[in-house]
Amino acid sequence: MAAPVVHIVLADLAHRRFFPDLSRREFLIGTSFPDIRYLVGLPRAVTHFPDVLVRGLFGEGAFMAGAKFHSVVDNEREKYMIAHGAYAHVPASRYASQSLKFFEDEVLYGRFDGWQGVIDDFATIPYEASPFPVEKKGMDLWYASLRRYFAVPPTAETQKAFIVSTDLTEAAADEIRRVIDGMRDKEELRQIILSCYDGFEALLAAGA
Repeated sequence: MAAPVVHIVLADLAHRRFFPDLSRREFLIGTSFPDIRYLVGLPRAVTHFPDVLVRGLFGEGAFMAGAKFHSVVDNEREKYMIAHGAYAHVPASRYASQSLKFFEDEVLYGRFDGWQGVIDDFATIPYEASPFPVEKKGMDLWYASLRRYFAVPPTAETQKAFIVSTDLTEAAADEIRRVIDGMRDKEELRQIILSCYDGFEALLAAGA
């Protein structure tokens, strides 16, 4: 699993490499869609796809290719983090997984310089492209929340606001921020995150 910034950063890499003929706007909107489940209360199985590979996305429309690529990122990123011992650098917490994801957002936000374009694009949602059981109102709330989150590099305030807009409490958000604070001096962890980003295209190509 990954958090919102990482999904955009990695989807942008993949779009340029594998899906240049698809609408980039709709691909990124699609790849940010599946975690709407936290906001609207859908089971994960409704919006996520097990065992999907890049080659299985060719022929899909841009929105659905992006939505399914979300699961590719979740699966490949988690395997990489486990294989490279990332969780050994995360302070013990029931929210260790969520904390690592949001710390990755902090580390990788600056690796992408198109945030204003994404914010602008997320103001116009292709509702008709989505086959998921989510009403327009829910989609509008979700993408408005993402637009606010993407507006500035992640901070304690923006992350807390985003976390509590989903399905977690303020206490959980505060715990996640405490765990993130305990990761900032872990240079080895930072390098694991950066190496995952730097090698992600090759990782996808190898498993495509």
